[in-house]
Amino acid sequence: MKMKRKPLLTALAFLFFYPTFSVAATPASDPLPELFHPRAMALGGAVSSIPDPIMSVRANPAGIAASRGLYGAVTYITRNKDQFDAVSVSVVDNSSSKFAGALQYTRLASDQETEDVGLTFAAGLGGYYFGTTVRYVHGKNAVIDDWDGEFVGDIGMMLFRDSGIGIGIVGKDLFANTIKTLEQRATLGVSYSGLTDFIFAGDFTRYFEDDYKDGNGGSLGIEWAPSQTGLALRIGQMWDGRTDEDYPSVGFGWDNQKFEIEYAYRITRQHTHQEIHSISLSGTF
Repeated sequence: MKMKRKPLLTALAFLFFYPTFSVAATPASDPLPELFHPRAMALGGAVSSIPDPIMSVRANPAGIAASRGLYGAVTYITRNKDQFDAVSVSVVDNSSSKFAGALQYTRLASDQETEDVGLTFAAGLGGYYFGTTVRYVHGKNAVIDDWDGEFVGDIGMMLFRDSGIGIGIVGKDLFANTIKTLEQRATLGVSYSGLTDFIFAGDFTRYFEDDYKDGNGGSLGIEWAPSQTGLALRIGQMWDGRTDEDYPSVGFGWDNQKFEIEYAYRITRQHTHQEIHSISLSGTF
């Protein structure tokens, strides 16, 4: 069956040229929430076209519909220099109905403090998946004890071909205009899983609050998961045009079909000895 090109082109045009009115942005050296999960961080953020029941809650909500089951996970991320610590708790249900649902709580402590609760819904059929998240974010500046709150949204889609090609489109933190740690952005990703045990992926991100010369980012990632071992090895590279910084990353995962532990390590090449560690423990119930 041929792809319907008009809806896909319309979605691309809306997400990449959507007007924005937000007043500030997350510091470029701080990882965005979609990178908190170790698999996302290890692959350099090139995950918008890779379905994963936990990672996709933040990376692309459409991806939670691709795997049937009931999942839960706890993720912790920290940086060795310049305070940055975050914890995320996720529950995903794609077993009790035709629709997948997820509930996620995240708390971040950095120059800004935020906590948020998000509710995600997704569904799919025949290799096409669609999902959306509504999230309430509560945040404040670490120096000024003044909290603000607002609702934001993510919307995404994924599609997969028999050849092993996957495409993901997602808009993140749409309608944000109050919390300074939020930045509206859209990502287009492509992945290829046609080679046994390998996934190759790349993403392009447009940050709406910056001009077209500097407000772009890119990422590449490779995952090798030898069959019947439960082990996955990952490597990635991310570039951020907003500050001309780039971030090499590596990581691994081990899955015994019931529980999975994942870890990622990332550095900022322009900042000596700045290291970020992310670890996650998840289970299938």
